[in-house]
Amino acid sequence: MNTINNTRYDFEQLRQQIINQDKWRNDVFVVYPFEAGSGKSRESQRFLGEMTKQYSFRALYVQRFVKDNRLQETVNRINEYAEKEVAVGITGEDNKSKKALKKAIEAQILVCSHSMYKQFCRGLHPELTNNRQILIIDERMDLVERFTVSIEDIGNLWGSFALYKQGEIVEVLAKLLKKKYYHYLPLIGSVNKKEMYYVDFKEDDFAKYQSALDELISLVTDKNHKMLLMKVKNLIKSGGLFFENQFHSIEDIRYVMLENNIILDANGSFDATYRFFNEMFSIQKQPPIFDYSQTILHHFEVKTGKGSLEKYARFFQDSLEKIDFSCGSKILFVTDKDSVDKVQEALLMKFAQMGDNLEEIEEHLNIKLETEYFGNIIGRNDFRDFDRVVILKTPNYSYIDYSMLYFYFQVFGGNSVGNIQVFEHEQVEAIRKSVVAGEIYQAIKRINRDLTKKADIYLFCGNQEAVDMVLNQLQNVQYVKREMTIENKRKKSDSERKEQSSFDKKVTLVQEALVACAKKVSSIKKKEFREQLGILDKHLFAKILKNLAPFLQANQIESHGQQLIFK
Repeated sequence: MNTINNTRYDFEQLRQQIINQDKWRNDVFVVYPFEAGSGKSRESQRFLGEMTKQYSFRALYVQRFVKDNRLQETVNRINEYAEKEVAVGITGEDNKSKKALKKAIEAQILVCSHSMYKQFCRGLHPELTNNRQILIIDERMDLVERFTVSIEDIGNLWGSFALYKQGEIVEVLAKLLKKKYYHYLPLIGSVNKKEMYYVDFKEDDFAKYQSALDELISLVTDKNHKMLLMKVKNLIKSGGLFFENQFHSIEDIRYVMLENNIILDANGSFDATYRFFNEMFSIQKQPPIFDYSQTILHHFEVKTGKGSLEKYARFFQDSLEKIDFSCGSKILFVTDKDSVDKVQEALLMKFAQMGDNLEEIEEHLNIKLETEYFGNIIGRNDFRDFDRVVILKTPNYSYIDYSMLYFYFQVFGGNSVGNIQVFEHEQVEAIRKSVVAGEIYQAIKRINRDLTKKADIYLFCGNQEAVDMVLNQLQNVQYVKREMTIENKRKKSDSERKEQSSFDKKVTLVQEALVACAKKVSSIKKKEFREQLGILDKHLFAKILKNLAPFLQANQIESHGQQLIFK
């Protein structure tokens, strides 16, 4: 582990927080922002296991992942340190087994996923959290579940419940909601399209409608009707934001808290959520200790939000020209989920002379290539020995998502919300930038976990403030900033439209030929097949096969290496 002056974190403070009742807080989460890769998860699991040798405290340990046996690995590690079986893991499937449920209830340490903990926060399975004193959440999770109520929803509320005795009062409620809707609609349409208007329902005594909604929710059997009623109930209870011609609000899901509540979060030192809502979170500041002097961060200042990427002609191809693909390197590409295929296609085009698929290219270049997306990498150690990460997307979410995160803590903290000006609201902007920085930081921390080798970070991002936050976490990193010019797409000319039409004809030609070929042979070489059709360009042929992927799957035709296999 490469650290500044061989510094190590003193995890004793975390151990004391777990076992020393004088330090327990039942009113806040005590947040420990140890850096990613510092071993905070393993240390907390060790402390829990060792705790059981001296104390009878019962704990709930919450982690992000379940798949790939990760939940059981945590259970095994705690039991190893306890030198006996004290920990049990539980998933949604285990709830269906009385035996497994009983074992989980009795376990001194219960390990579950973020999604299972969210069920507890919805009020489900209280028997699993009762009589437990310690809660440790590894990587903070948001409980924000956003929904919308549109004018169509209000219309359905008006006309769907006439046959129930509560129908008349619900109709009155629908009229009041409609009046609210048309009050705010012209403000959005003509006054300020970038304003989110805070709406509460304290006037007109909206509370009296809650009982009618509760009664109807228990009576209706139609799932869509029940969902509509629950949305309206939460909207008038919590209020909402009027934006883009509809009401936005959140489900009433609150954090389950025990006598001692701990969060382990590497983003904690710069996540604005903790700073703004200190009545719920108590940050235990930690100094950065890792030394990134062997790491170079190549920052290409280019806008890579979703809207910008859609305008660029060859962004992924041009970006790959900036990357060093030297022999022996292991490279992780990170983008958004919708762009994973585009990145892989750009790699295939760049190295087309070296293979028809990524496996052949990897073997030819003696490199390792992996492509992942934001939302699927936090906490993962699969790429710990990789020496390069390429971040090809600024991980932005919809602005309403950041606003509703702010809304959640304000409302459930008993504070007023107020209107929100898009990109100008101080607190929402701080949250947005820190969330973007957190996603980038987590992507960077997937590689070179022990910092013992030279590494390169290629970051394509136009959000300098988020980049600066990341740089503050990477002590002694070599920062190189470069500008990058990307050509925008042109509108298709008549000749280009004809070219597209020609491609479509070739797709049809190949599809018909595949059907005919499948009746005659069990396999055929791709080169032989395309030459029979007069398609000499293997890159074009690869593009056609990609376009036909659903057809190939439906007809059990496998594109494998240099062959087409008919099953």
